[in-house]
Amino acid sequence: MSLFDSVEYHYARHRPRLPDQAVQLLAHELEGDEAPTLLDLGAGTGQVALSMLPALPPTAHLDLVDQDPGMLRTALDELQLHLGEDRRAGTTSTYREPDRRYEDDLIDSAFSDITEHRVPFTRAWTARTVLGYLRSTSFAGPDLFTDHTAFEEQAHALLLHHAQDEVLREDGVFTVLLARRPEVSR
Repeated sequence: MSLFDSVEYHYARHRPRLPDQAVQLLAHELEGDEAPTLLDLGAGTGQVALSMLPALPPTAHLDLVDQDPGMLRTALDELQLHLGEDRRAGTTSTYREPDRRYEDDLIDSAFSDITEHRVPFTRAWTARTVLGYLRSTSFAGPDLFTDHTAFEEQAHALLLHHAQDEVLREDGVFTVLLARRPEVSR
């Protein structure tokens, strides 16, 4: 059973894709490779792959892997009133931080030549798109509430209270880990 059971539709519809600068960075790394292979760990419903498709040659190979590690890191204050202090992960468990960083797993793998790139981004959300995003999560999916409509009404009011001209601004950093086999030259 997946932590994201029954939210795939919302996940695919409301999760944002890669910032353009991240796509350009990855495309630049692939220049000259006629048949690049990309591995997307924690792929969700494929936002990275969908973002990259226009930048990839038709001979590219994409491997998408997702094991539901708890992809989200923020929630509304109002959410805790409905779900309690622990961060839920599906209907039967709570989220736990991974014991190891992705970088540590990669260092111990055949892809131990790692370069990290941090891509700052700004996104504009509306109350409606945030609520759609929350529907895609393992901690606020509709099946987790006895009265999901009441939750969304309260969350919508809270979001509008914090919005400026109905816009909620997210400033973040998207981290790209480029991992290669050490013997492969760039």
